[in-house]
Amino acid sequence: MKAMIIAFAGCVCFAGCGLMPGQKLRTRDVEIPLTVTNSTPYVQGRPWIQSGIPFAPSTIASASDLRVLDPRGVPVAAQIIPLSFWKNKGVRWALVEFFGQPFAPGETRNYTLVSMTVRPAHQILSLTRDNDSITVNTGAAVFTLDASSFSLFRKVSMNGRTIMDESGRSGFFLVDTLGNTCRMNGSAYIVVEDSGSESVTLKATGGYLDPEGNTLVHYVLRMQFFAGSATVRLFHTLKNPRPENHKGNNWDLGAAGSLFFRDMSLVLRPTDPAAYTEALIGRDTTEVPLPVTLASGLNTPVLLHQESSGGKSWNAQTHMNRFYRVPMRYQGFRLSQSRTVLAQGDQARGVLVVSSKNSGIGLGMRHFWQNFPAALSIGDSACAAHLFPGSFGDWYELRGGEQKTHELTVTFFNPAKSPIVDITHLLTAAQYPLLLRALPAYYMSTKAFFPFGPVDTVRAKNYEHTSASAIAPTGPVQRTYFSQRWVIDEWGWRDFGDAFADHECDHTKKGGYDFPVSHYNNEYDVADGAFGQWVRSGERAWFTLAEEQARHSADIDIYHTCGDLSPYNHGMFAHTTHGCAAWRSGHRSFPIEGTKFNITYASGGPETGHQYTHGLFQYFYLSGIRFVLDAALENAEFSQDARQRYVWLKKKGLDNNPRGYPNLLLGQMNAYLITGEQRYYDQAMELIRMVQPGGRKPGVDMGMGMLGRNLDYFLSWKEAVDGHDRDFSDARATLLDVGDLVLRSDKSSWWSVDFMVSDAVLAAYSWANDKDPNRDAYRKKGVELFESAEKQLPSTYCGQKTLVQVFGYGGKYLQVMNTKGR
Repeated sequence: MKAMIIAFAGCVCFAGCGLMPGQKLRTRDVEIPLTVTNSTPYVQGRPWIQSGIPFAPSTIASASDLRVLDPRGVPVAAQIIPLSFWKNKGVRWALVEFFGQPFAPGETRNYTLVSMTVRPAHQILSLTRDNDSITVNTGAAVFTLDASSFSLFRKVSMNGRTIMDESGRSGFFLVDTLGNTCRMNGSAYIVVEDSGSESVTLKATGGYLDPEGNTLVHYVLRMQFFAGSATVRLFHTLKNPRPENHKGNNWDLGAAGSLFFRDMSLVLRPTDPAAYTEALIGRDTTEVPLPVTLASGLNTPVLLHQESSGGKSWNAQTHMNRFYRVPMRYQGFRLSQSRTVLAQGDQARGVLVVSSKNSGIGLGMRHFWQNFPAALSIGDSACAAHLFPGSFGDWYELRGGEQKTHELTVTFFNPAKSPIVDITHLLTAAQYPLLLRALPAYYMSTKAFFPFGPVDTVRAKNYEHTSASAIAPTGPVQRTYFSQRWVIDEWGWRDFGDAFADHECDHTKKGGYDFPVSHYNNEYDVADGAFGQWVRSGERAWFTLAEEQARHSADIDIYHTCGDLSPYNHGMFAHTTHGCAAWRSGHRSFPIEGTKFNITYASGGPETGHQYTHGLFQYFYLSGIRFVLDAALENAEFSQDARQRYVWLKKKGLDNNPRGYPNLLLGQMNAYLITGEQRYYDQAMELIRMVQPGGRKPGVDMGMGMLGRNLDYFLSWKEAVDGHDRDFSDARATLLDVGDLVLRSDKSSWWSVDFMVSDAVLAAYSWANDKDPNRDAYRKKGVELFESAEKQLPSTYCGQKTLVQVFGYGGKYLQVMNTKGR
């Protein structure tokens, strides 16, 4: 087989990525202002900026027509990769990526995205593949991967000097409960997933093998290389595809199907470990990394171990294992050398840098303390990042259908050119990536989000203040989504990113606790609502909330198996069942204690009413992070099976959770937009024709509110790409039926739901013909619902569930009242 050499001189879109290139379209002249703000207290030396930008239909024919201008108006070396298309109307989303100049803390810089033909100079970035190896030359370093015996890097060299040991003892390793070291299987499937002039991402899939050669567990590893850089960004997903044995529809830890193991780590062994004499390693996040002298080179034992969150509730019942025991031994972290404690505290910074006279290696773990247990270490002629450290006092349990993704940064450097302290700055900055952001009015014009309007503290003062309380203390109740995590210690590798369902604290003790451990699992799509607020306000905390929720839901809340019952495979688990603590069920809704306490809501496994993945798709578009997209597309397969169940229910004269129809519709539509596979579109249309809200008895629920809003989103896309065809007419008729149902009904049972219903009936107003006799009534009803509910808002924190029904909805009113037309 001849070597395949790919020279990256521009954007390359690979076949099989499911994108639909535009046809017979010419790129319009565009000039899109973008801003980047360093909202961290850290200097960003040469930050990699990677953000998605949406475009209105019939605007951009090809992403290669776009350029990024710096604040001086000079084109920068950037790559722009299309993520999805408006069918035959051009690019819908594109990922914009480039290296920025140094940013001081708090600094804001303006860029411009324009259509132009000038091509800035690019650095060398090439990929070569032959029979048994893949070589990536970034210009700053050469990385060689062994395709036939994969375990990450076989060789790393800089300026002709080999840095990494070629013995094959570096890479990712898993240690089972018997102490056996399990390696990645040699026959990993490696593909080029994203590529351009500035970076290339390789995706490897395979499994870890036990001593007998059997696959113990699966993995997906993404490796992003950058032009002119010796830094690699890694996303490692450990995935257990076995189904869980949920006897009696109880979902508890310790069930058959779980994988138990002791350690899972990335180990890097340089060619001359004895030459590494100095190190800097993270300690408390408020302090600079601690310098450590390595008297015995990389055989000097140094360990930074994050045992628990470091908060007051560090040993909360949230973390109980299958034996009802909380295994955390102490609060926070400890940094030790040869068993001598050098530092200890609450939350540690996850960075480690080791250096010799001629070369150095840096390791960084994003969300280090948040994903405890976690560790960084030196010893045994290596430095290592322990994703699941063996220094913890318990086995790890990866449940059937569960996965966990860790993000790491690995960098190699020449100490003569890059001082070791600068590398710690680089690794720290990588944990706080900078974001490109357009103006709210621009986002609104692209039709890429649910309808929203500008921040309006005059017409909707209570709405804005109540929404803002999710991310910053506002009014008399000094709580936020973030602060409430500490109540039940919603931290650790399985829990981080989710919200505490504090509305379940009814103090009845029916479920076993006065303040029950109750997980929210992205109900009503916290992630999507927070992303929508970020594009409206620009407050970085909204993006942080959304990103952390999306990553958690992608890994933990979705059931990653095809080996269970069809109604469960690939589904998203609902929140902890009402009136009961989670106990050992974790994020899987229903513990055996639900039966013990005779809980009414025997929710069991995944069901249609709680499939909230729109925020996961939006996160992919805004960030380009693909493991979240993988999970969202996997969930779309659940939606296909669930649709078949709805057909059966309808034939039997039965119905299911009314939120199921809109959730499944949106999941199928999103899967179609990213893949172009007709089966998703066909089933979205079948769901639209199945709903028939006109046949329902008067009465409004959140399901009809969600359905109306999702149909509004569908119609906006459909009109842009296909015009007013039959499918458009059918979808509009269904939406108007929703509007008519609202007109025939009284208010909903809870005022926060009225924001959802307001979205639906105002959507009916937007799409009704001018001659429709109910058009004005739709508008009047929608405005009344919003304004009546808005008056009842407390302008302060009011619980997770109510808050997301506020900040995640109500956008149609703000759009209608602040703009003309749809």
